[in-house]
Parts: sequence; C-alpha cells; structure tokens
Amino acid sequence: MAPVSITAAPNIAAIRTELGLPVQGKLVLCRGGFGAEQALDLFLKAVPYVMASIPTVHFVVLGDGPQRSKVEGETRLRSMDAAVIFTGAVCVTEAERYVAACDLGLYLTRAVGSSLPSFSVDEVYGFLRAGRPLVVASDNADAVCFAQVNNIGVASRLTGDETADLAAIIKNLTFLLVDDRARLRRGECARELGKELFRTSRGGVLDVVRATLRRAASL
Repeated sequence: MAPVSITAAPNIAAIRTELGLPVQGKLVLCRGGFGAEQALDLFLKAVPYVMASIPTVHFVVLGDGPQRSKVEGETRLRSMDAAVIFTGAVCVTEAERYVAACDLGLYLTRAVGSSLPSFSVDEVYGFLRAGRPLVVASDNADAVCFAQVNNIGVASRLTGDETADLAAIIKNLTFLLVDDRARLRRGECARELGKELFRTSRGGVLDVVRATLRRAASL
C-alpha cells in the first residue's frame, strides 16, 4: 500500500474501511507507545467525559508496548472497549494511514521520576503532514509551546493536579471535536507547518523549533 501523499486529499471513508475503523463519527488518534511517560491513565479517565458530549467519537491507540495488555484490560473493566481501539504494532506506512483516517491527534506525555519527557517534532510530524490538529497535554514546556505558538491545536501543561489536568484534556478534546471550524483552521496551520518542515533539512527542523520558542518568548 502506497504512503499517503502530503498533497493528496485522501478518501477518509475508504481508508477507515480498509483499516477496520468506524466510518461514521469523529476519530481521535493517540500515538507514542505504552511507556511510563505516556499518561494513558489520564486518557482513559477523559474518554467517558468526552463521549458524554460526543457519543459517536472513537479513540485509536496506535502502537505496542509493555503496558498495552494492562491498558486494554482497564479499558474493558471500564466498559469502553467499544470506543477505544488498539491497533497493536504497525509499520510506518500503516501509521501514516491511521493518521490520515483521524480527525484529531492526541499528544500526551509526562515526567517519569525526576526526568522530564523529551519533545521531538518527529513525534507529531505525521499529524502535521496530514493536516491534523493536535490536543497536547504535557509537562514538557517545549511541546506545549510548539502547539500554542504555531496554532496547530490546543495545549495544556500537566501540573500534577489530576483534577485540573483531566479537566483541561477533556475541555480541549471536546472543543476541537465539536467546533468544526476551529478544528479545520488549526488543521490548515498544521498542514502549512508540515509543508515547511518537509522542505527543510534536519537542521531546518531544529530551526523551526528554535524560531517557535523565540516567538513564544516574545509574546
């Protein structure tokens, strides 16, 4: 199967059908694995609240990892297995197709012990190229800043206060799922940034990140 083109307008319904995903309703894609830095406990707690506002939404968790069976088990215990889909390990090409099939990406990371999670543009690049906006929730200031300053989605800083952190994730997911104009506008910003990154070298990618941080510092 050929990779999804950066310029082509993919047939979303066809891609979803081929991947075995629901054709109707909104789709949120969470990628990044099942390591301790992925705050999937917050994700699972947010799902029912988001579904209360958007009953037809589905969540796709991309990839594999040591915590996958535990997270799947918790999903079943919470009776959310019909709404949360686990893909298992996928190749790069298939990952691109899952990104193309979604309406919205979720980037969720937090510190493990005293070590802050790193942020790399590579982690969200697929969403940018596909023109998919992001909900970012992280205690990494670079990740939050990158999303906010480039207007590629909405972001919140994880503080360790679960009630506040969860409320922000629910609010931001619900906002971009309900407000089609806001989601599409941020999706276009994501696509333009993806094109810019596509045209640059690796050093150019770093330049974009540095420019983002400089712009944020000037606000």
